[in-house]
Amino acid sequence: MHETLGHGDQEQRVEFLRQRLHAGDFVEAAMIAELIDPLQLRDGPLAAFRELRASAFEAASSELFNDGLLYFAADSLDAARRAFESSLHFIFPGADHDDDIIFYFGRIAELEGDFVSAREYYTRVIEEWGTISNVYGDAVTGLARVGG
Repeated sequence: MHETLGHGDQEQRVEFLRQRLHAGDFVEAAMIAELIDPLQLRDGPLAAFRELRASAFEAASSELFNDGLLYFAADSLDAARRAFESSLHFIFPGADHDDDIIFYFGRIAELEGDFVSAREYYTRVIEEWGTISNVYGDAVTGLARVGG
């Protein structure tokens, strides 16, 4: 049975979101933001929630992307994949690392010997972002390596 929380309960969650965000717990803040029902908020708290949610998602996505890079550099491919997937979950409009995430999915697939998936990821970077992507050249090189 799904319980609907009232305005006050949702507004308490918004305040908790604000606290976690200001404490630098970006991933936790983003997860809290997902639990908040904006339809249950009044106008003032709704505006604050939208701003806080955007900040939490942006910071969480960036933090998780950087975690993915660290795991990848340490050859922890499963952990890197999970971090990149989580980063993509919280991606925000205008993010500058969405193409990088898709590229790294390609690198992980390639390193694991899944050349079909690697080709798909590299091709996606090339076709969706083209030369504006900072990993375009790497995607072209990767595609050549996997027989694309």
